[in-house]
Amino acid sequence: MNDTYYELIVKRKMSSTSLLIRFLVVVVTAIAFMLGMLILNIYGLIVGFFLAYLDIIIFRNTDTEYEYQFISGDLDIDIIYGKAKRKKLNRYDMRKIEIFAPTNSAKLASYNNGTVKVLDYSSGYLDRLTYSFIIDTNDGHKTKVIFEPNEKLINAIKTVAGSKVNMY
Repeated sequence: MNDTYYELIVKRKMSSTSLLIRFLVVVVTAIAFMLGMLILNIYGLIVGFFLAYLDIIIFRNTDTEYEYQFISGDLDIDIIYGKAKRKKLNRYDMRKIEIFAPTNSAKLASYNNGTVKVLDYSSGYLDRLTYSFIIDTNDGHKTKVIFEPNEKLINAIKTVAGSKVNMY
């Protein structure tokens, strides 16, 4: 049996809202800590430590990475929060895809009509080359999955879906 295994981790770009949330929680924590110590004494210290703990949770959840695991024809996509907590997002059987091409390819233009559900698992950086594939989901709808594979992962996908992989 020809078992192929490959994994790739892609760091997600932090959005401007995530940066704003991080800034705001730090400012609120600092202000609450200082005012709490002046007004509430020891209870202010407790509130300050509680808010600092919430800051840690927020920082952890706004630092995300995607992990692509290709295992014998299946592509598993997981999200990793703060390099510690993992959540499985989806598993795709790459033998069942309709087409695989660069995201801005003319081959995918017919799928940009608004009826296709789009899932973006890329880093979010505009200067990086992303690829997309179209697959039928279990509910009968088509889904466009955008992700950021490297050359080794593309070659692994070619081994199971060679005629459906377009490189232009």
